[in-house]
Amino acid sequence: MNDLAISRRVLLGGAAGAGFGLAYAGSLEAFARPDPRHPGGNSGYGPLVPDRVAATISTRSQAYAEPVTRSRKLEGAWWGNGGAYFVASFARPEANGDGSLNAHDGQVWFYDPESRTITLKTLFAPNPQSPEQPGTWDGPDNITVSPHGGLILAEDGNGKNHLIGVDRRGDPYALARNERAQGGEFCGPAFSADGRILFANIQSPTYGATLAITGPWRRDR
Repeated sequence: MNDLAISRRVLLGGAAGAGFGLAYAGSLEAFARPDPRHPGGNSGYGPLVPDRVAATISTRSQAYAEPVTRSRKLEGAWWGNGGAYFVASFARPEANGDGSLNAHDGQVWFYDPESRTITLKTLFAPNPQSPEQPGTWDGPDNITVSPHGGLILAEDGNGKNHLIGVDRRGDPYALARNERAQGGEFCGPAFSADGRILFANIQSPTYGATLAITGPWRRDR
């Protein structure tokens, strides 16, 4: 299980810190929102992370003063459109007992720090079909916001993996498929500063590559 952490009032500078070469001032707070099964409680910023640099124990394993929001397999995150997008790759509550309300094969959420709200932007239902069939997505991982509108997800699922576009309505579509390395995942998608080139990587035990994808791109309205 992973936790959502929100960093606020963080300043860099001063003497060397614990393994980072810089002293960190400020606070790291876990995110907490009401459990829909148990109304009431926190909403937004939650308890402080006791050891924000995880010098002795990972942040997910630390003891918090009150419950925090957790998710199964939190992966990529990207800041854009005034907030933070983050990915939960899958959930199988019946198999893992992870506390999720429902099973899924991928979620993309958007955190708005101004309104302190989290909105589900897209959802991949549990995929009972062959992963080789077109349009059967699972295991989104890294994410970036497209300057042309929508999102780009790197798939790390079963079968052949894809770069998946998500339009403004939340509908996914295939942008690229990895035919070279079986089981190799796409990772690290990011656009050039001028928005003309999408860079992405393929990693696998037997093959690695960095790709420059030049489009043409069309504005997603």
